[in-house]
Amino acid sequence: MKANLQKLGNDLHIFQGNTERIFESICDENTVVLAQDEVGPEETRLVARVKRRVRGAVKTLWGGTLLHVNDIPDDCTNSVPGPFTKFRKFSFPLHFVN
Repeated sequence: MKANLQKLGNDLHIFQGNTERIFESICDENTVVLAQDEVGPEETRLVARVKRRVRGAVKTLWGGTLLHVNDIPDDCTNSVPGPFTKFRKFSFPLHFVN
């Protein structure tokens, strides 16, 4: 993939380690980090830590999920015990965007 991207004038960098430290080391005040908006508590905390450490801007946007966060009932997000089955079997209203 890296070689194919380089042929197109792009590049690919792969980092391993602590997410917020990596972003802090590669971002300057002119950086804009775009990330998918998350609702999970661990993911939300990670985004907050990255925002505190990055000197540039961190912007989040919603996308790439089966359901929009506003379409998930509170009883499925606040008190789902045990396995994913309760969430999977829940009947969600369908909203279509033109």
